[in-house]
Amino acid sequence: MPALRTWVSPYTSVPRLVTWARRSRPRQRLTTVAIFALVPTALFWWWFTTAVIDRLHGQPATMRWAIPTAALWVTISPLLMQQAEFRLEKLLHEFGRYGPRAGWDLDAIRRCVVWWDRAFYPMVLPVGLAPLLALSLSFRPLDAVIPVHSGWQRAAGLVVIGAVGMCSAAGIWGISKAIALVYAATSHARLRWTPFRTERAWGIRQLYTFAWVEGLMFSCGALFVPAMLGVQPQLTAASKMIVWTFVVLLFIGGLTVFSIPVWLLYRLSRDSQERALDSFAPAIEDAVKVVAAPGGSTHALIERELARLDVTLRLREVIAATEPAPFSFGYVGRAATTLLLPIALTVVQVVTSG
Repeated sequence: MPALRTWVSPYTSVPRLVTWARRSRPRQRLTTVAIFALVPTALFWWWFTTAVIDRLHGQPATMRWAIPTAALWVTISPLLMQQAEFRLEKLLHEFGRYGPRAGWDLDAIRRCVVWWDRAFYPMVLPVGLAPLLALSLSFRPLDAVIPVHSGWQRAAGLVVIGAVGMCSAAGIWGISKAIALVYAATSHARLRWTPFRTERAWGIRQLYTFAWVEGLMFSCGALFVPAMLGVQPQLTAASKMIVWTFVVLLFIGGLTVFSIPVWLLYRLSRDSQERALDSFAPAIEDAVKVVAAPGGSTHALIERELARLDVTLRLREVIAATEPAPFSFGYVGRAATTLLLPIALTVVQVVTSG
């Protein structure tokens, strides 16, 4: 069977075209920063130090920290996108190696990955260009809050927002792909579920951890949210709609990419548990027939069937009381971590704007 592979975005593929970079992951990360983050970050800080600092004294306290905080997302978003794809490649490699024996349908996973890989540019380009449109429509009203009146300032703003928009859109595509992958995997799997082991079935914990880390990384997009909320009163109606769409996606996207896959994995584990319980049905039914109709059976046979029935029912009861998946207890705590940064930034924004 062919290995499970995935196409990767330019944030991962372009550094691999550089001979020096492809030798190690650290070099690839450094190259990603140089190609996709260095220029937008430099333009951002040039604009901030030459034009914004003097204007901040008359602005709300929120803007004084929200704008520099947004610069972090400009720099780290390409790295997070690349890291997410590194993790996906590792996950697919493991599933290609161990998945068939555990009961996972690799063909279903492969079809899903291929479909979403083809959707990258049709999805990312229009979504990623939307912030550029929002900024272009609002240069005049924005100048009352942040300086974007000169040609150089507007050009720098378009480059920065374009880079952030494209990377955020790629992240939205990435979490959509992750959710779809888990859905395809769980919809077609026939797992070898083992109720008496910590790992009920191979692959459940791997997908669970993958979804959690993806959610945590995407939740870092909340770094850009305070700045968007700070300027949205000066935006045009069309720009506000675009900005609020990104605010919602960046705020809850991390929770979504974690919660939906975990629910799908829990449902799959529960279905596997039910199949394990059903496997006791033939033995129970056969024993009941002997015990319920003792006329044609010897006393020794009835006692033997009663003993077998007792053991089978006890075993079935133990399995029924077992958690379908080992991560059930920690789900709420893990889910909450994807909202820690968005909530913290929101609290700071409320406090500083008061």
